[in-house]
Amino acid sequence: MASRVLPFPFPLRIGTDICQISRIHRILSGAQGPRFVRRVLTEEERAWPGRDDHPLSIILSGAAPGDAREREGGRKPALPTEAERQSQLWKAATFMAGRFAAKEAAIKAHPHRRLTFHEVVVRRATTTTTTTTTTTAAASTASSSSAEQQHETPLLQRSGSGPPVAIIRAADDDADDADREAALSISHDGDYATAVCLAFDPTVADGAGGVGGALR
Repeated sequence: MASRVLPFPFPLRIGTDICQISRIHRILSGAQGPRFVRRVLTEEERAWPGRDDHPLSIILSGAAPGDAREREGGRKPALPTEAERQSQLWKAATFMAGRFAAKEAAIKAHPHRRLTFHEVVVRRATTTTTTTTTTTAAASTASSSSAEQQHETPLLQRSGSGPPVAIIRAADDDADDADREAALSISHDGDYATAVCLAFDPTVADGAGGVGGALR
């Protein structure tokens, strides 16, 4: 039997998370829905509320979650029906569940940092070679996932059109003072969204005589 165990030969960390879409749907359906979105997404990530076709527009538009119809001057305005509203809420929940899982996975992949949701930004990669995103759900879930991929804020679109990546904001004491990209994969299947994040750990790479030293 071997007397020693060789360490993992790369300065990498992996994080994974799973989120139940119906749980997020219940949150978004209530009065705390907009607050939840603001807690999870950064201002940059919330920069699209004016786009009515975005899955989160029904949450960020300011309309009360329970109001399917209102009367103005005795006439019903052109608001979505209850069935349409529930469909939009489910798309919003699918999107948010994926983002929530992605950020939790990124946080777990950076144990050397005490990251918060707002220190992790999910955006599109500039290439399609480093990250992958898969959708294994039935047709309805695949449609929701497709909506997530197609509706991004113009700011994020300028950052790339490929699969999602996690941008980790630089720490206050980071000598490089640069944000760092982490590989990210988001998947939806039925009532669940999952995410995996692969990240670089500088505390391992900089270890004297450690893994990082072996790579140099």
